[in-house]
Amino acid sequence: SGIHFAPMMQELFDTQRLSGKGNATMTLSATGNDSNAWMKTLNGRMDFSVADGALEGMDLWHEIRRAESLLRQTSYTGASAGRTAFKSLKGSATVTDGTLDNRDLDVDMDYLKVAGQGTLALPTKAVDYQLKATVYRVPEDAATELASLKSLEIPVRISGTLDDLKVRPD
Repeated sequence: SGIHFAPMMQELFDTQRLSGKGNATMTLSATGNDSNAWMKTLNGRMDFSVADGALEGMDLWHEIRRAESLLRQTSYTGASAGRTAFKSLKGSATVTDGTLDNRDLDVDMDYLKVAGQGTLALPTKAVDYQLKATVYRVPEDAATELASLKSLEIPVRISGTLDDLKVRPD
């Protein structure tokens, strides 16, 4: 409990994609003579809860706004923050042969609530997630142009690798 996730993620999974403070319970086992072998044979279960953090290297709100402007055939000139800040991120996962399978991802952000499921192959860092983002509040500076998004459920796909994420409304 009281874990700072950024250093833990760096040490365990060689990524700096997640920051925040929270709790995790992990029951994992692996075999092998080095960390590569361990990642390929990792099995078990984990639960996690992170508060006031961010997913670094992706800006989910920016991608949704960009896709919405494409649909309206208008230009969106907003800059990406390069991160998706959240109030809370929680879920659980089973790990089989180094692949983390998460079916109950729940993220609460300033404007979005996100539910999702997907996999993360730890040996290759391959990511395959499907999210459903619901806009529950529209920022005041965009209230007119984004009013139509309120309460919509927007499917989002995250693919690629931890080193090269691809985020797009689906």
